[in-house]
Amino acid sequence: MSLDEVEMFVLILMVPLFS
Repeated sequence: MSLDEVEMFVLILMVPLFS
């Protein structure tokens, strides 16, 4: 996995927590 893939994965996981 590249850094871009990791970053997107983290964002997808974190967005529901803050919404």
